[in-house]
Amino acid sequence: GETQDLGDRFLYWEFFEKGFQQAARWRDWKAIIPSPSTPIQLYNLKSDLNESHDVSEQFPEVIDRFKRFFSTARTDSVAFPIKPSN
Repeated sequence: GETQDLGDRFLYWEFFEKGFQQAARWRDWKAIIPSPSTPIQLYNLKSDLNESHDVSEQFPEVIDRFKRFFSTARTDSVAFPIKPSN
């Protein structure tokens, strides 16, 4: 619950346990890709800490920024392949 200054950098993580999921945080925004075939979900953590309201349709410019980031955020790996969710 404490204020954090992340500057203008992105934080990135991936999950492999149930297929392949990606997430990133930038400023007050958090973007989630639940599976490779689904669109990006977007949450404003300043007003929606519980990530209850996907606001991706209202902020296409933020979605575009995350798309550019996600396209360069990872290096393909044989050990951790992108695969669809089960």
